[in-house]
Amino acid sequence: MKKFSSILLIIMACSLSGTAREYSDSVDVLYRQSHSDVDLKFDTNRQNVDSLISRLRLLTADDSLFSLKSLKLVGTASPEGTVAFNDYLSRQRANGLLKYVGNEVTLPKD
Repeated sequence: MKKFSSILLIIMACSLSGTAREYSDSVDVLYRQSHSDVDLKFDTNRQNVDSLISRLRLLTADDSLFSLKSLKLVGTASPEGTVAFNDYLSRQRANGLLKYVGNEVTLPKD
């Protein structure tokens, strides 16, 4: 069974004491070939997604010094397949993770 990595870059624009700062981080969420569902039982996904959610909760807590202004997820796909399918699959992966994370953490409206 092959596995393909979708590296999701997380770019968070935060403000601290009125000064906007950009913070970048990344987490790997792995997918089975041609799949876009967030499978927490697959490889290290549970650990990686839990870590992402923990960091986002710190930024969005009521008593946080930070204010999360935006969040950007970028999905990728392996080079196999057509460009059109890989583009579709990448968007599906990013949107699926965004939906999952959005159910766990209050995210800014973009």
